[in-house]
Amino acid sequence: FNADVVNQPNGDSLGQTITRREYITGTMDCTTTKLIYGRGEEVTMMLSGNLMNRLPPINCCVTVVPDGGIDTARGQLTFNKGTMNPSEFKVDFLPDMKGVSLSGTVVKVSGEAVPISSAKLYFSLLGDKPDYLTTVTDELGRFVISTPHRTGIQELFVAPDPSIAGGAEIRIDQDFDTEKISLTPEKFALSTSEQELATRFALHSQLSAVFNRGAIRKTLPPQVRDSSETLFYGTPKFTILMDDFITLPNLEEVFINLIPDIDITVRRGIKSLRILGPNTAVRFYQPLILIDNIPVFDQQTLLSIHPEKILKIDVINEVYVKGDLLHGGLISIFSRNGDMAGIDLPDHSYFFDFQTIQPSEIIEIPEYKPGDHVPDSRNTLIWLDDVLLKKGSTEEITFKAPQSPGDYVILVRGLAHQGTVVSATASFVVE
Repeated sequence: FNADVVNQPNGDSLGQTITRREYITGTMDCTTTKLIYGRGEEVTMMLSGNLMNRLPPINCCVTVVPDGGIDTARGQLTFNKGTMNPSEFKVDFLPDMKGVSLSGTVVKVSGEAVPISSAKLYFSLLGDKPDYLTTVTDELGRFVISTPHRTGIQELFVAPDPSIAGGAEIRIDQDFDTEKISLTPEKFALSTSEQELATRFALHSQLSAVFNRGAIRKTLPPQVRDSSETLFYGTPKFTILMDDFITLPNLEEVFINLIPDIDITVRRGIKSLRILGPNTAVRFYQPLILIDNIPVFDQQTLLSIHPEKILKIDVINEVYVKGDLLHGGLISIFSRNGDMAGIDLPDHSYFFDFQTIQPSEIIEIPEYKPGDHVPDSRNTLIWLDDVLLKKGSTEEITFKAPQSPGDYVILVRGLAHQGTVVSATASFVVE
């Protein structure tokens, strides 16, 4: 449990119901070259479609298992289509277009949880591919952002704008939809033949574990990124490496003496940075200042940091647009030890882990080869989820017959026009 994560408001709703929809036959044909095969012989199946010209291709799933291992007649469990009043439509989660969406609410820190509208939020995505995200809450204090494409568990930092009176509390929603799904309970009882099949499956599973012939998962290596994409803000206008210069007493002296187009102003005794670029519009907005990719709002403390703690400084002297906000340029500071040079984090900010997309994997099932002294322990002979069936074409799929004699069944399922679930079956015998 994480106190920073709250449940979606629809978490206690009844949700959608799932029912079984009957298969529609006649749209696809499935056949094998023979009805009887020998053990280990190559089986060839053909899949064709009787599609009308105006209908799009069908995405199919092909399953080959022992007879009785799958129901070929009762249909597919699907959501009820139902009807909905257009005025009731709402979106609780942003569709994940490139990365993973993140949503939440901003409320006042003290007293009742009163939503804060028009609150600026700053997110830093840390790790080996850092990024920076900003957003502004709506009239209900809600916000939604879409993170860039990442895989695995990522660390995020979030901070509210320090100018919010009384402070702000950021409540992140659950990573996944918590809407309940109603499943009609079905009795579970095995017939005598099903008990025999289940015993056979259990035996094969144990053999597979002993002989280490299970599926092998391989994580695909990440794509190599161009060096220009290392920094989310692209190529800076100026880069200052601190080791190239003599040591100055503080960062204020560094900005005054070493970095062009930066001015230090004093208002009511408080110092702040301002970027001066060729475009005068840059002066109308506050600069975005980052240290180790985390936003810094206390510029007075920043200017007092000793330069020995800093590795380099990047500067963009143009108006910098990120998310919903405009910034008067960008100053990105990198500490030598990755510790923000000892500067304190903003009030009401925190770090949290965020589940992004699973890493890409390929699953390799070792092919049985007669004579290799390893038992054929396959319970599922083949399972394909990406067969595209087009009008006038025939898909040919081959696989090795098992070493266990008996009857086997092929079930092809697909989602056709307007959500119709279509199917085709075939059977063969292994002697």
